[in-house]
Amino acid sequence: MDGQWNYGTVFKIYHSNTRSMARFGLLALNKGKWAGELIVNGDFFAESTDPSSR
Repeated sequence: MDGQWNYGTVFKIYHSNTRSMARFGLLALNKGKWAGELIVNGDFFAESTDPSSR
């Protein structure tokens, strides 16, 4: 991804272009796989999208 971090006093914000964010969305949609190759562990995506307040 192309982009840069903005370190504010309260939040960290990642600024990127639309194409890079769309690629990240596809990576998340495919549970960490890109072109059939596992890039990020699929369990990570499952845990990061699971509601923590149960």
